[in-house]
Amino acid sequence: MVRNFIQERYIEKNGGLFGRGNAADIAEFKNLLGQKAAELEGWQVRRIIDTSVQRTRNWAGVTQMHEAGIEEIEIYEPTQECAFCKSMNGEIVSVSVAYANIERQMDMSPEEFEADLKATNKEMNRIAQATDRADFAAASGALPPYHPGCRGRAIRRIM
Repeated sequence: MVRNFIQERYIEKNGGLFGRGNAADIAEFKNLLGQKAAELEGWQVRRIIDTSVQRTRNWAGVTQMHEAGIEEIEIYEPTQECAFCKSMNGEIVSVSVAYANIERQMDMSPEEFEADLKATNKEMNRIAQATDRADFAAASGALPPYHPGCRGRAIRRIM
């Protein structure tokens, strides 16, 4: 039900993304989540939706590129709000590695997905502090959003 709401309101109708959400949409989203969202504030709901939509867009784009036989994508971080995102801007990722990572994550339970995101975030923090990145994105196929509110995109690499 929540998935359908996000798909219809935010993906298909492109409504309210990145701080443009209206109070009625936020109230309806909170109602769909029931007690789990009762204590969330509007900005928290918007952050959940924005991050979920961004992940869905990136996954869909990589899936299309995989099906089209495109070999590489580039990470584009338009706002570069954090050190890690700034360092990832321009990194090249293999479409096949990113696609395999997407498929792996899609088969996870919510608990497994949360643990995987936490492990990725821990590794990102280590890499950002070490400033060597060690080809993290290329090796792992990790795609933005790297953190809540991240607006990073996976785009086709133009050579």
